[in-house]
Amino acid sequence: MEKGEKRIIYIGLVVIFISLLIFIYHKNWEFVWYIISIFIIWTPLFIIFTENIKNKKEILLWLLVLIILHQIGGFVMIHETRLYDSVILPIFSGPYDELEILKFDQLVHIIGGGVIALIMFRAFENEKRLKTKFDYAYFYSLIIITSLGISTIHEMMEFISYFLGDTGVGFYFNTLLDYYSNLIGIVFTTTILTIKKMKHEK
Repeated sequence: MEKGEKRIIYIGLVVIFISLLIFIYHKNWEFVWYIISIFIIWTPLFIIFTENIKNKKEILLWLLVLIILHQIGGFVMIHETRLYDSVILPIFSGPYDELEILKFDQLVHIIGGGVIALIMFRAFENEKRLKTKFDYAYFYSLIIITSLGISTIHEMMEFISYFLGDTGVGFYFNTLLDYYSNLIGIVFTTTILTIKKMKHEK
């Protein structure tokens, strides 16, 4: 592992440790659980899918951005409202409180979906030489489907947090908006990376 990659990991660990202390102090067990899941679920998955990726710096940088956004979303308050629940760009407001777009939470899910797609793309891009349009369509679909499947794990983690007391996790509409936000990030990232790959292999 390169020095630059190690430096990013060390910074990420410091951010996680400081955030953990803050969440424990405020008894925010929902985010304490999310931090625990980083080590028991996400880290093993990261190791599995990036084992054959030589340069991980790009992925680690985006993961660091995602971790920082996720942590500050949990403890930063804006007008007595948690940042995660704050509307940062009023695009749509429905008849229910959960049907508000665009919240900080949804932005983080879009970025998170993009990061997952980036990891999947780098993990699979050298598995098969893409020659025909069918090859690219297959590869494109594979990345989107696997990325969306992996993003489901976080929603399962959110469900578990329901049993940890009063949390800011929403219900049906919130879960679906999370899925759609993940999908937007996944499709956008996969499309950009696939177009670049097509141009490079011409």
